[in-house]
Amino acid sequence: MYCHLYFKRRPAMKKQWIKKVIGGILCGVLLLSVCTEVAPIQTLAATKENLYLYMSPNTGKYGFVNDGGLVMIDPVYDQAYDFNNGMALVSKDDKYGYISENGNIVVQPKYEYASSFSCGYAVVKNQEKYKFINTKGKNAFSAVYEDANPFSENLAAVKIGKKYGYINKKGKLVIKPIYDYAYVFSEGKAFVVKKGQPGFINTKGKFLFKAPKGTDVMEFSGGYAYFSYKGKIGFINKKGKVVIKPTGYGVGYFSEGLAVWAKDSEKYGYINTKGKTVIPLKYESAYDFSEGLACVQEKGKYGFINKKGKMVISAIYDEAWGFSNELCYVRKDGKAYFINKAGQIMFEVK
Repeated sequence: MYCHLYFKRRPAMKKQWIKKVIGGILCGVLLLSVCTEVAPIQTLAATKENLYLYMSPNTGKYGFVNDGGLVMIDPVYDQAYDFNNGMALVSKDDKYGYISENGNIVVQPKYEYASSFSCGYAVVKNQEKYKFINTKGKNAFSAVYEDANPFSENLAAVKIGKKYGYINKKGKLVIKPIYDYAYVFSEGKAFVVKKGQPGFINTKGKFLFKAPKGTDVMEFSGGYAYFSYKGKIGFINKKGKVVIKPTGYGVGYFSEGLAVWAKDSEKYGYINTKGKTVIPLKYESAYDFSEGLACVQEKGKYGFINKKGKMVISAIYDEAWGFSNELCYVRKDGKAYFINKAGQIMFEVK
């Protein structure tokens, strides 16, 4: 039983390349995403053709339906992700490839790791090397890299030798490789580490401010970025000032002005950008707000609350995804449906 959310809000996102700095040692794990967590929750996203990702309750495979419930792309994939730049990342047998919005396979699942498309490109990995491909599946640039992050705000962090720098959409190196680590840009800023010191730079490569002590990789969302210190979460603003001290736990991002928050009781609620608890810490789990509603867990089941903390869709589901374009995928008693914001079943999927 779980609640599932794709983070589509950040151009650099939700399942993507996530890395963090621990005692000066860079550790990385690929969480498949867009140019833009992973929190356990996924935002259902519709394409311009109104295709919605879903999971078959019968097979556990992923496909796409339209807003009338008609299956447009059969559920045959082990994993699938939102369409970005007209392409969706899919996997079969632990290999990753891409499909178009009509369901055609553009790139056969052959890569060890991959990101969703962003800014017209995706990062793929084979044999310990990373490269960028375009929406036709062709190599975007001749260069290959030791490591690479997806494009975000038209720049991508790449590792050349032992250092990281940034390239533009022509593959030209525009910020020199002088960093021990470099992450994606978000809201005009990127987290970097130089000589063991974490901080932020702008898109010109100018150093802006140091990151707080004990910082993991940080990404701005809604004007704030989280940081962790001794296992607890706090937030800085876009000037680098600590505005919420590291006193609690959370998923690390503000969404629609609120962030998931917890104390030692292991019950979850929400704080505002001033650090004030505005929705009581009483849920077994809680996830980002999406289109005014957030998925929460009570007594092992999932429902949705509004920004006032009112339960507007009862917690009766075994699984629920985040709302997007007024619809949400849910599962109950072995069956799967799409519901609207009133909690009404719009159609069943199989």
